[in-house]
Amino acid sequence: MLFWREEMSVGNAVIDSDHHYLLHLINAIELACQTQQPAASLRLILRRLTDYADLHLAREERIQLAMGFALHSEHELSHTNLREYLKDLCVEFERLAPGPGVRHGSNTSWSAHAVGWWNTSCRRTCR
Repeated sequence: MLFWREEMSVGNAVIDSDHHYLLHLINAIELACQTQQPAASLRLILRRLTDYADLHLAREERIQLAMGFALHSEHELSHTNLREYLKDLCVEFERLAPGPGVRHGSNTSWSAHAVGWWNTSCRRTCR
């Protein structure tokens, strides 16, 4: 499980709130895997994570433009990479997803992928 720490704050209440919710969704993926929820449940959480991440990244880009953030172009490219990573994760899930009613076991790596996305990409690029 990932937990919010004050050092994760970027100093913007809206963006920090987005980050709180993204952490919540990542933790929901982990919990779904640990409790062997049906594939449909995990699919919904992955889609919600992807949709909300896209909303958050677009919001962050608008804020950066409004404040004249000097590294906006580079940051926007990192956001494109984050979006692609999540899209690829969803495609891979669909490729490997079991049939209806089949549950994902705790041995799946979906939560590890989501945590990895946060630790190596979102957390670093959102600073």
